[in-house]
Amino acid sequence: MDLKVMADIVKELGLSVGVFLLCFYMVKEFINRMAGSIEKLITQNEVFMSRVRAEHDAACKQHEEMIKVLGRINGYHNKD
Repeated sequence: MDLKVMADIVKELGLSVGVFLLCFYMVKEFINRMAGSIEKLITQNEVFMSRVRAEHDAACKQHEEMIKVLGRINGYHNKD
């Protein structure tokens, strides 16, 4: 084979491998950053849901008390 043809083949192969490795690195980095973001979102979601649960429990207690008070106002007697 001609030396120039061989040099062109090696050059193109080297470029192809380089581009492939660059793409591989970019995808790997993107996946790692997305995984970190997802972990952060999961943590924030757990905190948010615990606050919602606490607010819901407090609202339920308030509603039970309001029902008792309204029952007394309307003349209902507690049979307990």
